[in-house]
Amino acid sequence: MTTQLVPANLISSQRFLDENTVEQKQADEDYTVQYALVEVEGKGYMVVVDGHHSLAAAIRDGVEPELEECDAETFRFAAQSPEEFLQQHHHG
Repeated sequence: MTTQLVPANLISSQRFLDENTVEQKQADEDYTVQYALVEVEGKGYMVVVDGHHSLAAAIRDGVEPELEECDAETFRFAAQSPEEFLQQHHHG
């Protein structure tokens, strides 16, 4: 039986990850990921705002990431315009 450590609706859109940063996060056991909850077309998503490298470290180490909701200001922006928020946080 496989246990899912990362929620299926967690989106990390950063395409480039610095290998040295991920390795340092693994060494420090820094698995903290900040996210914003957004709803698009009736579906809820958790969009990574900060912690893309920490998320990669958690996945590589096979541990559950420490998920934290983002600050209130970021959340308000995400709630007002989910599509714009998703575009702005697409780090491709």
